[in-house]
Amino acid sequence: MAVASPLLILLSSTALRPTTRSERPRQSADRRRVLAVALGAAVARLPLRGETIPPIEALLPPEQLNAAQSAAAVQTPPATVYSPPTVKGASSPRALALARQLKAKGAKMYGAHWCSHCFSQKQLFGAPANRLIDYVECAADGYKSQRGLCQAKEIKGYPTWEIGGRFFRGEKTLDELEEILEG
Repeated sequence: MAVASPLLILLSSTALRPTTRSERPRQSADRRRVLAVALGAAVARLPLRGETIPPIEALLPPEQLNAAQSAAAVQTPPATVYSPPTVKGASSPRALALARQLKAKGAKMYGAHWCSHCFSQKQLFGAPANRLIDYVECAADGYKSQRGLCQAKEIKGYPTWEIGGRFFRGEKTLDELEEILEG
């Protein structure tokens, strides 16, 4: 407080007073003095070499410390969760029929929100057919992640199709998926 009062007086006497052209050089010198005093005040508050800033436990009584720790815990931001890109576009009659067959067989497509091949696979079906396909998110930060299931099934790459208890890795054409269903 002893440093702050002279600083405020000096600021108010130089910064708030109207100036003329002849006073501008003097005002610059005054501003340099104000900055020097402000810098000195800031440096004076720094701990000396060998001194440390005491931990919060030393500054707060126990009841306030618990409240401060609880507030900090509440303010912890949640983990970021990502959704896959939205699939747009119409579905062909063939894609819709294939999606219905995959659903009837209990087929699953394992993928990750960031996987471009997964997105291409979904785009191949179109939005309406894509809603029929059972999609399993394997990325830990993905929306409705089922990472544990993906690890248990030993899914190594995306997309991976599970059809009839067998696994088929990689992006597939409609023809390839129809062959898998027939075989």
